[in-house]
Amino acid sequence: MGRYYCSKCKHFHYRGQIFKEHQIYKTDPPEENESSKDQNDEAIMKLQKRIDKLEQNIEYLLSNLEKKNQKILKRMELSKAREKKPIKKPTLIKEIETIDDIEEFIMSILSPGDSINIDNLIKLRELQTSSFSMLKEAINNLIQNGIVIASKGDSMQKIDGTIGKLTLIKNE
Repeated sequence: MGRYYCSKCKHFHYRGQIFKEHQIYKTDPPEENESSKDQNDEAIMKLQKRIDKLEQNIEYLLSNLEKKNQKILKRMELSKAREKKPIKKPTLIKEIETIDDIEEFIMSILSPGDSINIDNLIKLRELQTSSFSMLKEAINNLIQNGIVIASKGDSMQKIDGTIGKLTLIKNE
């Protein structure tokens, strides 16, 4: 009869014969010794380091993608700005005192599809007498009513920490 090497009990056996020691390995696997646990821990640590590096690479790639997208948007804005008409002066004669007045003013200075960043909006002489909280509430109302679209933009001032640019989508 031929012999074979048993990887479970690490002994040679004759085909057809099962030793008593081998029966133990058939029912209960051998317990792991300390060195195999250390090897497993080392392998886990190596894998964790690789995962961390991969996460860093993903963050780096996403930040590069974001930068490139911002550059493309800036180029598009510059090309549109060259073609755009200047912002029309508001036709409002009355003084801006309420949130509704601010909403009407913003809608009057923008044509459908035109954009303005928050910095330029705040600098307008007509809005100098209004508080920032009123302006913020008026902008949020315009967004909720679907009159303007809010985006990040390159404005230093932001509304709610994210809104830096407003684009008029419909004029009522």
